Amino acid sequence: MTGIRSSEADQSVVSSGPLSITAVVAFSKGFACACGPSVVHLFEKGDDKESHRKTREIQVCAASY
Repeated sequence: MTGIRSSEADQSVVSSGPLSITAVVAFSKGFACACGPSVVHLFEKGDDKESHRKTREIQVCAASY
């Protein structure tokens, strides 16, 4: 089973509660998931290749979509 780990810097995001995932897309290094209309989280494969860790959070401004 694949697990998701957060980097130490993002610990507050993970512990703040569940997010509503509206879309998921895979890419060569991992996957991206959209959480609502303006936030995208990027997850990359971990060192053990069976887990993923959150590497970025991208804010999409309203004018972009």
